[in-house]
Amino acid sequence: KVIIPDLVFLQPEEIKPFCDALKGRKYEIPALLALHGLRLSELRGLDWKNVDLNNSLLFIQGSRVRGPDGDVDKKTNKNDTSSRYVPIMIPRLKTILDAVPDKTGKVAVIGSNTLLDDVKRTCKRANVTVCTTHDLRRSFASLCFFLQIPSKQIQEWGGWKDDKILNKIYIKLSNTMKTESKIKFTNFFE
Repeated sequence: KVIIPDLVFLQPEEIKPFCDALKGRKYEIPALLALHGLRLSELRGLDWKNVDLNNSLLFIQGSRVRGPDGDVDKKTNKNDTSSRYVPIMIPRLKTILDAVPDKTGKVAVIGSNTLLDDVKRTCKRANVTVCTTHDLRRSFASLCFFLQIPSKQIQEWGGWKDDKILNKIYIKLSNTMKTESKIKFTNFFE
C-alpha cells in the first residue's frame, strides 16, 4: 500500500498574513502568481504580452524550464489544458502589475530556487506554515474549495487535466472545514 504523505498548504486563515508579509518584497509578483494557481514554469514563462490588465486576465501559454545549458522557453505548457485564462483575483497583484513601468519581456525574471527560498522566509516572517512555491498552488486549490468554488472552475483556472489529480493531490480540507463538518454531523443528531 502506498501511503501519500500529508501535503503542505496554507490554511485559509494563513493566506492573508502570508500576503501581508510579501508586501513590497522583490518576489511578491511571482508568489502572488503562484497563489493564482500557476506552476513555477508557467509563472517564470509569463510574458507581458499575455497580461491583460484592462480585463484583469492572465493568458497562460508557454513556460520557462531549466535545460542542460540554462533556462529554456517552451511554447507549450505541461498538458493540453494548461493553456488557459486566469483572472487576476488578488487585488494587490493587479495594483503592483499596474505600477510596473516596463511591461515588456517576462513578468517575473527569477530563478526557481530564489523564489523558493523567499517563499519559505516569508512564511516564517508571517508565522504561518512553511511551504514551497508549489505548495502555494495547492493553497490556491484548497482556498478555492474552502470558498465553495466549483471543482470544474478550479480545474480550469489551475490547468489540471483531470479532476482526479486535483482532488487527490491539490485540494486539501482546511482545519476549519474539518471542524465545521464534524459540528454539522453532530448537530444532525441533536
